[in-house]
Amino acid sequence: MVSTLPPHARITAIQFRGESLQITISGHPVDAFARPESVRAVLGCTLADEITLPDTVPLGIQLLNAATWPRRLRPHNIATAPDQIEDLSFVLAIDVRDSDELWYLMTESFDFRKSLGAEAAHTKEPNVRTLLERLTRFAPGATRDAFVDALIERSALPPPLESLNEFFRYVMNRRA
Repeated sequence: MVSTLPPHARITAIQFRGESLQITISGHPVDAFARPESVRAVLGCTLADEITLPDTVPLGIQLLNAATWPRRLRPHNIATAPDQIEDLSFVLAIDVRDSDELWYLMTESFDFRKSLGAEAAHTKEPNVRTLLERLTRFAPGATRDAFVDALIERSALPPPLESLNEFFRYVMNRRA
């Protein structure tokens, strides 16, 4: 198992240019390019971000308790909100033979409009699915993990990982 993290580079956009990918990497002055045969693997995961909700109930909600409703419109069951909700971040890695860096993207900092054009949707999952479909068509010889297959096939995703570092280790272990 890999214990140190590899040099890594965050992808902010990918453009499909015929027989090559033009990859914009954060902090790199020049875009990188990859040919289909150089893409060794396309991997992915979700990361769970727990958002803690405030303990206080807003004044507007306090004023709308059951006693303020007309009797015939009162809610019968008042459910309490959870203390935390889970928001999933999608992370993808493109393992390229010609690079020592681990190229990865996070949905929050990736430009889907630039990458997908008219195919870009307004929500994360359809955008990630469309990008994965295009990447796997571009590099059909690249290996894929269970996450990539599940997202493309619209089946249940593997459980989320705890951190980006855990994902990097997973990718590096597959590379070794």
